Amino acid sequence: MKRANGAGGTSKLSGKRRNPFFAFITNNWDDQGKQKKEIIEWDGRKYWETRQLAERALIMYLNDPYDFNNLDITLTGVFDHFKKMKLREDIVSIGNYNAAYNESSKLHNKRFIDIRTSDIQDIIDNMINKSYTSKNYVKIMFNQLFEIAKQKELPIKMNYAEFVILGKKELSSKHKPFSKLEKEILWKNLKQDYVDTVIILIYTGLRPSELLNVKLDKINLNKRYLIAGSKTKAGINRIIPIHKRIIPLIENRITISEDNKSEYLIWNDSKRAMNYRYYLDKYKELMIKLDLDHTPHDGRHTCSTDLDSKGANRLARKLILGHSVSGDITDGIYNSKTKEQLIATIDLLD
Repeated sequence: MKRANGAGGTSKLSGKRRNPFFAFITNNWDDQGKQKKEIIEWDGRKYWETRQLAERALIMYLNDPYDFNNLDITLTGVFDHFKKMKLREDIVSIGNYNAAYNESSKLHNKRFIDIRTSDIQDIIDNMINKSYTSKNYVKIMFNQLFEIAKQKELPIKMNYAEFVILGKKELSSKHKPFSKLEKEILWKNLKQDYVDTVIILIYTGLRPSELLNVKLDKINLNKRYLIAGSKTKAGINRIIPIHKRIIPLIENRITISEDNKSEYLIWNDSKRAMNYRYYLDKYKELMIKLDLDHTPHDGRHTCSTDLDSKGANRLARKLILGHSVSGDITDGIYNSKTKEQLIATIDLLD
């Protein structure tokens, strides 16, 4: 029976051999455009007495390419199996586990059954400038890898990750502003997914949920403002001035949205507004990649704090953030002069 493309096959070595048959998978292409063949190993063997045994090895490999009968399986082998399983159920966390795996590079080629608490503790202890969250993900990853190893009946006496000490968790307030250095890190990493949204939150003062519901027809780039807002009477459908530095970011988002026929600036796979839970997962994943410790609401807090430190007009600041302005102004507050004042106020930010 003909196999599907990429599903591999079996073949026979020339000459008289005791175990002439082998199974292979196709792996990339060579310079002549031909598919490369990689002989697979299963149950500690690469060559077989009969074609039927080679076929069986191939079937077993395709079902689960990580041979847990081989005691030499490395951390990388167990992690690859773990990631394959995780992709079926929790794709949003893969970035966090990839980051944890990368932190463990010195153990990548070590036999998994030889890994001990001291090995993992050494990784944690050397993450000197890393956040508690990043360290915790390393421990979580190893906890799950040891669970897989036990399920696959590797000869492991215990979960050695259980005894790893992370150290004291940093105390933090509910919201804290991004520092100047952290903002520079964001600008230098614009190619990372969702970094632009973090910067937009910092330079608009929008609540995350407000940004996720911004529609393209509510954005006026020429006049440098958008209409958004929720939660309070003062915050609903308010004018948000667009800082000059984030105009290219919003332009790019608009282009992508229009190309994908979405009416939203930030959207999900169905082209509708992205829900906050999904965005939060992506945000956490990004913070781990950049080794920052912030929540989505810290962008709004940063905007407020920075405007205050720049001596921004109190009324303009309230209008931008959607705070109550009762008693401060009369009706008809959004005349053309007010819009210009709001733009001038937001441009105070560096």
